Amino acid sequence: MRRRQARRRAFSLIEVMLVMAMIGILAAITVPKLRFDNARVETAARAIDLAIMAAQRDAVSRQHNVLVVFDTAARALRTVWDVNN
Repeated sequence: MRRRQARRRAFSLIEVMLVMAMIGILAAITVPKLRFDNARVETAARAIDLAIMAAQRDAVSRQHNVLVVFDTAARALRTVWDVNN
C-alpha cells in the first residue's frame, strides 16, 4: 500500500516579493493624492474659520446679527448682515 505524502502549499519567495512590489507601487500612487485631499480640507477649514471670525467682528462693530451662509450650489461661503434683525 502506497501512502500519499501531503504536499505543503506555501508561497514562494518570488511571489511574496511580487506582492510587496505591487503594494509599494499602489502606495506610491495613492499617498500624494491623500496629501492633496488633506490640503484641500485644511484650506476649506481655514476659510470657514476666517469667515466666522469676520462675521463675529462685524456683528460686534455694527451691533447687528451677521449670518454665515454656506451656498452649496455655488460652492461659496457668504456673510449676510441682518440689518433689521
